[in-house]
This record gives sequence, structure tokens and C-alpha cells, in this order.
Amino acid sequence: MDDKMVGQLFLRFSAIWGNKWNSQFTDAAIVPIIESERANGLAGISTESIRRGINASRDSLEWPPSIAEFKRICLGIPDKQSVIAMVVKGGGDALSDKIVGMIGSYEVRTRPFDWVLRQAENNFNIALAEITENEIKTQFKAIPE
Repeated sequence: MDDKMVGQLFLRFSAIWGNKWNSQFTDAAIVPIIESERANGLAGISTESIRRGINASRDSLEWPPSIAEFKRICLGIPDKQSVIAMVVKGGGDALSDKIVGMIGSYEVRTRPFDWVLRQAENNFNIALAEITENEIKTQFKAIPE
């Protein structure tokens, strides 16, 4: 994601969430860091997916999304609890399969439910940060326009 696109994203978020978004920029020194983190976190996601993510976020979120949450929305990935439910069952889509791989399929099958659940929750954001749009585009239905 280039600087121009990050700037446009920030303007859209400002228009959508107003002070809920703008209040985090009270220190001008942090703005370039926040912009850089957004750009890095959303690298590799298509412009079309970002546009759908903005529209879906505007329509469903009361507060601006975190980088991980916005990435998930852009890519059409189900919510965290749905993915974790799939992990507990042994996987079945790109993100839950990645988490199962991080935990170990043997452990998912043999460890107590509570242990698997904790491991899935602990690994969700890590796996989400690592997954790419190409890995999931055939797995999840894109967000409707």
C-alpha cells in the first residue's frame, strides 16, 4: 500500500468515524508511525478489497478497526470466533488451517478443548498477519459490493 493510498484511507476513516479516529493523532510525531504500520499491515491487499473493506467497516463498525480487524474485513475472512470454531474442529479454510499448522494437528486432535481454544486465540492475530490475499481468495467469498 503506497503513501497516497494510506492518506486516502486516513481521510475516509476520518470522515466515517470523526473524532473516534482523529483523537488518536494528538501527537504529530506518531502520525508517520501509524501510517507506516497501516501500510505494512495492509501490504498486498488489492485496492478493490480495501474499498470493499471501507464500505463494510462503515456499515458495521461503531469504532475504527484495528489493522488486523480491517485486514480481516477487506479479505472477507469470518470473525475470530468463527475461525476459532473451525480450528477446534481441525481446520477447513486457509486461516484456520494456518492456525492448526501453528498449533500442530496432533495437538488439536488430542489436547483438551480448553487448551486448543487458548492456543487458537493466541495464534489468531499472528496467522492473520501472515496470511495473504492470494492464499485466501479461493477460500472465502469476497465481501459483497
